Amino acid sequence: TLVVKATNALPTAMAVDEPDIYSVIAMAYEKAQEGENPIDAEKIPDVLLKKESVVALVKNFTVLFNYYFLRNDEKERSTILYKLKPHMMTFGEVMGEAHPEASTIFLYRNGLETVESTVRVQYAGYKKEYQHWVKCMKRGRSRHEDMVDLLPDHYVLFGDDPKLETPPEQAHQLYYLTCLWQ
Repeated sequence: TLVVKATNALPTAMAVDEPDIYSVIAMAYEKAQEGENPIDAEKIPDVLLKKESVVALVKNFTVLFNYYFLRNDEKERSTILYKLKPHMMTFGEVMGEAHPEASTIFLYRNGLETVESTVRVQYAGYKKEYQHWVKCMKRGRSRHEDMVDLLPDHYVLFGDDPKLETPPEQAHQLYYLTCLWQ
């Protein structure tokens, strides 16, 4: 992304783009808080049961990451920006407790522009199909529901907007894409 490229161009900072370990911990922790077992787990791991242990786990991973990145950086930069995946927003409280000294940047993108950008990436190299998709969306019809692989579990809705009350199993891909950036 642009923020990662811009950060990496700085002489004193580097960026780590969407490290999966934080996403896995966040999704497993949220499932555990709902009483569900994380995927591929026979039982909820003890470390996910209490917020304090999850905070310590996140802190430990960050210490290891920081050591590795700072030690192996040829430019000897002193600041690391961790760009997290969008669904990590609800995990922000845990991240904040694990790193109270860290500065936080929240970037907001226009929802509709984000939808179009995401779809453009999905149809990269398929200009005709992309134009067909745009035409179908403007008419409110689409046969391309299965072409964008979206996982509703990764999307979190905020607020009480009645427009966002569509049951997930009936929702259109645009619903999820737009809600991601609400």
